[in-house]
Amino acid sequence: MNICFVCNEYPPALHGGIGAFTKTMGLMLADRGHRIHVIGAYAGLDTECTDVQDGVCVTRLPRLSGSGGTFRTRMTIFQHIARWCRRGEVDIVEVPDFEGWSAGWPQLTVPVVMRLHGSATYFLDEMQQSPQPLLQWIERSAFLHADAHLACSLYVDHRTRQIFRYNRPAQAIVYNGVEVPETLPSGPREPSLVVFSGTLTRKKGVFSLVDAWRRVSRQIRGAELHLFGKDTSALNVPSVRKQLETAAGEASDSIVFHGHVPLATLQQFYRKATAAVFPSYAEAFAIAPLEAMAQACPTIYSDRSSGPELIDHGVNGLLINPEDPDVIASAILRLITQPADAAAIGAEGWRTIRRRFDIHELCLKNETEFRRVLEHTTSQKLRKIG
Repeated sequence: MNICFVCNEYPPALHGGIGAFTKTMGLMLADRGHRIHVIGAYAGLDTECTDVQDGVCVTRLPRLSGSGGTFRTRMTIFQHIARWCRRGEVDIVEVPDFEGWSAGWPQLTVPVVMRLHGSATYFLDEMQQSPQPLLQWIERSAFLHADAHLACSLYVDHRTRQIFRYNRPAQAIVYNGVEVPETLPSGPREPSLVVFSGTLTRKKGVFSLVDAWRRVSRQIRGAELHLFGKDTSALNVPSVRKQLETAAGEASDSIVFHGHVPLATLQQFYRKATAAVFPSYAEAFAIAPLEAMAQACPTIYSDRSSGPELIDHGVNGLLINPEDPDVIASAILRLITQPADAAAIGAEGWRTIRRRFDIHELCLKNETEFRRVLEHTTSQKLRKIG
């Protein structure tokens, strides 16, 4: 197949889950003999650039600013894809739901699949914040005009359909996956070393985590919390990191900020950490907990959104209320002070990822679902356009 992914955060650009997923899936599909295009818009670019990375052709376009800049950028992406379709270079297009970049596109001759990673409207709703009317309209328009939907969790499929008032479930639930070591990682773990990975935003529960950490650091001398992820600004304050440093108070000396780092660096920390903590308020199906569990790192995750689809509390991880720092602190202290229990949880976490979330198996499932879309949609589109 000739597959085109629309992605505005393809690594090595700063990226979140969509960028990480697109790169991983693109590389694996290319390795299986498929032709992969990735196209997206990036701030700070002056001219279009295209390069091939490990068999994946990546086209980066300037993100236009000013009046109508976003619309013109969307249409430029569409024009590139339409040209590839006419040449027979693309058989199917995948777009993310976030920001609805396919809204307003004219009809293509190939199917457009929308993958539900979590739209901006979805995340605002999960955070009990009012949606932005224009963005909600754009995202709903893109959602309704997609030829098929794939969702990365049961939860995000259910809630997205509720929000956008749509009855038909996604064609399939295809969970995010990660590379999993073939054997159980069993190296020594550093006592009282705790890791968080994710963008520094309120949505990720970092303020609750730091509040909880003040309780942990008072009880466990020498404990360290390592935070990995890009800084952001919020509420007219230039840096969330600075807010967290202030909120940490006397515990600030035991918190280390690493910023955005390569996955290999994160994996090294997961292999030696006592625990990984992800107290998110809202997720679609986060990759970071999968990465930690794949390294047998005992993992604490949110009981909200899709958390229960990944973790069976007390068996392969711990689920916590992200709004309750006392509960978060108790979970961290449990894993620090009960190493045998923590090791059993970590081992079962690795087995869960190996059994259900191995990226190689999920790549095959994605491939199967793309073929289903092609079989059921292409002839219909051609009849409609013709």
